[in-house]
Amino acid sequence: MRRFFVVLAWTCLVVVPGVVCAQLPQARVNTIFPAGAKAGTDVEISTTGTDLDEPTGMMFSHPGITAKVSSPAVPGFVITVGKDVPVGVYEARVVGRFGVSNPRAFVVGDRPELIVKGGNSSAATAVEALIGTVVNGVVEANAESHFKIAMKAGQRVLIRCSAREIDSKLEPVMVLLDAAGKELERSRRGGLIDHTAAADGSYILKLHDAVYRGGTDYFYRLSVGVGPHIDFVMPPCGVPGSRSLVVVYGRNLPGGTAANIKAADGKPLEQLAVQMDIPADSVATQRLATSTLVGPAESALDGFEYRLASPDGVSNAVLITYASGPVIGEVAKSAVGQAQALSAPCEVAGQFYPRGDLDWFTFNAKKGDAYWIEVISSRLGVASDPFMVVQTVAKGPKGETASDLQEVYDVDSSIGGVDFKTSTRDPIWKLSAKEDGIYRVMVRDLFNESGDDPARIYRLAVRPERPDFRLVAMSTAPPPANKDSKEVPAWNTLVRRGGTAPIRVLAHRRDGFNGEIKLEARGLPAGVTAAPAKIEPGSAAGVVHLSASETAASWAGAISIVGTANIGGADLVREARGGGVVRTVADPANEAVFSRMARDLVIGVSGIESEPVAIVAEEEKVWEGVVGAKLAIPLKIARPGEFKAAMKLKAVGPALLAAMKEIDVAAGADKGTVEIDTAALKIPVGTYQFYLQTQTAGKYQRKPEAFKIAEDARVAAEKLAVDSAAEAKKLVEAKAPLAAAAAASGVESKKLVDAVTGLAGLVGPAQAALTAAQQKQAAAKAAFDKEPGKTELKKALEDADKAIADAAAKLKSATEAKEVVDKVAAAAADKAKKEAEASAAAEKAAADATAKAAEAEKAKQAAIAKTKELVAKDVTATFYSRPIQFRIVPVPPATRPATQPTIAPAAPAAPAKKP
Repeated sequence: MRRFFVVLAWTCLVVVPGVVCAQLPQARVNTIFPAGAKAGTDVEISTTGTDLDEPTGMMFSHPGITAKVSSPAVPGFVITVGKDVPVGVYEARVVGRFGVSNPRAFVVGDRPELIVKGGNSSAATAVEALIGTVVNGVVEANAESHFKIAMKAGQRVLIRCSAREIDSKLEPVMVLLDAAGKELERSRRGGLIDHTAAADGSYILKLHDAVYRGGTDYFYRLSVGVGPHIDFVMPPCGVPGSRSLVVVYGRNLPGGTAANIKAADGKPLEQLAVQMDIPADSVATQRLATSTLVGPAESALDGFEYRLASPDGVSNAVLITYASGPVIGEVAKSAVGQAQALSAPCEVAGQFYPRGDLDWFTFNAKKGDAYWIEVISSRLGVASDPFMVVQTVAKGPKGETASDLQEVYDVDSSIGGVDFKTSTRDPIWKLSAKEDGIYRVMVRDLFNESGDDPARIYRLAVRPERPDFRLVAMSTAPPPANKDSKEVPAWNTLVRRGGTAPIRVLAHRRDGFNGEIKLEARGLPAGVTAAPAKIEPGSAAGVVHLSASETAASWAGAISIVGTANIGGADLVREARGGGVVRTVADPANEAVFSRMARDLVIGVSGIESEPVAIVAEEEKVWEGVVGAKLAIPLKIARPGEFKAAMKLKAVGPALLAAMKEIDVAAGADKGTVEIDTAALKIPVGTYQFYLQTQTAGKYQRKPEAFKIAEDARVAAEKLAVDSAAEAKKLVEAKAPLAAAAAASGVESKKLVDAVTGLAGLVGPAQAALTAAQQKQAAAKAAFDKEPGKTELKKALEDADKAIADAAAKLKSATEAKEVVDKVAAAAADKAKKEAEASAAAEKAAADATAKAAEAEKAKQAAIAKTKELVAKDVTATFYSRPIQFRIVPVPPATRPATQPTIAPAAPAAPAKKP
């Protein structure tokens, strides 16, 4: 394919919506806390993020780190760090229903760790931070975190706050106070306080964000210790396969001696000479294996990390890069007439030190020689802005005459656009010698005017042209549903069954290499394939499409994308490095996009969801057309989901296809046609590849199986609610007559009790009357017995007997009446009691039924809410077709009219302009 046909410009892919744009769910993690643990220990962590449903575990970039789910709802995990895992910054990802998330930094340390959960907002509540420990915490908005540190006189204590390098938003400010509250040290940038205690005692450290922001995104790791810290290494590079003597500059270096220089913070530095073996194998020299934070601009460097071990712990990591030629040290001369002579090709390891330093170098070149002259400093993590001037030097009778060839400033172009900005302040320029002569180079740091900083190091490379390339692969987020959205999201690749997902591949081209790069995906799981892809000549980007079959199983893991290019008759093979956006940014105009390199390129495959819209060519083949004619390619469109609306398909690929009209697909249609008018688009003979992209609205059900369960539960809950309400009504209605009967029985029982009481009052007097009659009868009988002949006594006795008989009859009548009424009253009381108990039981049953009905109604409403939560919702989502290849061939001579116009290949066009 000719150079002017470029693969899809990254501008079609980079900006995507967030949650409000309602793309299909994709697991994304915002925070992991705590963000590290000591080797050989377990730690329970919590996460925040989006679409982290049904977590099954975590993935780490080191096999010695594993995790088990401890709290699915949070989600939370228990992480186990093997004791043999080296100190370093690794990557953690959450795996769940919606794939595998973007990475988050997870640190493995060698010191005891403490987790602070707040409550230390004053000196009085300061948390004790012991020497030799690491504190994990989160700063709160508009607040300061306080720590108490016990130091001994003469002890040099280093306090480091890790934040940005572990993916935190925190911009730490630290202040160290003595016991009286006097400020001793302050760190506004860099996250390091270096203090030598003047006396034994407790010191207070205050930590806060630079503008007092806070929350879960503002986490940190605070280390307090006497272990080593490396400021810089000279030289910062080495020739692969060599054993080099380097000098480490830093603090608390084991066996170190005074360097007689001070760091930018005014603290004295130590130095330590060490022998360093520079790896030579091809894999090591192509990989950027480091725990240091590597941004987009540094993604083309080659290097490895170095740490210094000591009895008090392992130092921070520094990046050692690979040199392109013999490395020599800078001779500290700033005068143009004292330029340091170089023997090209070579590299100079230098310093922009002291402030205002200008370094001059000369070398010889012959006519026709081509040298790339490059300064590498900002990309080494130095806050520098190198500037370079290249001159020719002519010697004559009156001395030297210099002429400026080129002033070289920043590299403003970015192959990664706004979401992976590769522009750099480091200058690079190609010298093409037009004649034999002496060439002179001056380098300086435009930022180096305010203070002395020996850590402002640089590499100056003068190397012959060696065309090469490096690749960066990034998960590609869909474009925004809201066209006004400027959001740049964190994202990771998830391929659903039957679907296709793009991965963007960026090419750092070196030393004028401009050829084609063939791309191949390796390590794909069963059921996932990748169509042939390439980065066109002159282009900085290509796209690899991953497609999943209808039977693909759920999977999460690392894959690789390899690029192959023929350079100088030999194939160069380069594996793409991973990269991506660290966290979502709503508008890059208001907040800088934070992107970095990733240790692995990780994808997820969904084996439980199908892509709601799948687009493929009717046949998987190379479609062939004739130059100057129209080529029709039929499409098959599967819509297993509820995306039945009309669609517009945009062809993306060769630049000339950009003028193609969008393809209209009717609502519900399962077929379509791509028509390529080669005459109108001026497409010459050749083979091309494109894909189709569409954004359409539809309904998406987040968890169909959960919806069915919830729907069944809703139906059951509604039935239970109806049944419970009916039962409660029935019992409420039934309790009324029982209560009335109980009340009536109670009244009747009371009347009978009163009657018994009344009769009891009659028995007493009757008994008393009988007793009195008996006494009178006894007296009459005694009198009659004395005088039996007296008539009046006999009559008195007879009257007494009659009175006794009358009194006994009355007593018997009253007693019998009482007994009868008493029995009736007892029976009535028992009836009243039973009816009262029945009424109370009915009251309780009615109350219980009413409560049960209320609970059933509550359960019904909860089931309805759950169903509503899981019901299919309106979303706008982006879908991609599988890549489609077509070939345009010449008109056969036998059929070509005499006046048949020919379409000549167009002149190469410039690469697409990047916004």
